[in-house]
Amino acid sequence: MEDDILVEEVSELQLASIIGFDVNGLRLHPDDIHIVYPLGSKVVIQNWETKHQSFLSGHTNIISSIDISPNGKYVASGQINHMGFKSSVIVWDFEKRELHAKHEIHKVRVECVAFSCDSVYLVS
Repeated sequence: MEDDILVEEVSELQLASIIGFDVNGLRLHPDDIHIVYPLGSKVVIQNWETKHQSFLSGHTNIISSIDISPNGKYVASGQINHMGFKSSVIVWDFEKRELHAKHEIHKVRVECVAFSCDSVYLVS
């Protein structure tokens, strides 16, 4: 009888949201309102208060690294690619939610992207 009650309670649960990210993939924006994380080949920007999500598209494979500039103006992301192919690093404009710059100089995988303390440089 107790098993029937437990099954009944679980069947009433409804999905409210999905968050999926790799290790070191979740970042808090300096405004303390938004979180940024990779989800497959897209970058997700979510308002933590309203739960509204924006999706940035431009990568062709799984995102392997992500960072936010200290001033909050930019988000950078790097991807994994197939053996023998170059991998993209994309710098996104946070406010406009659009691609700001892109380069493809890495082969196979971008291990890490990191902004300088003054938000002027990006190391990949």
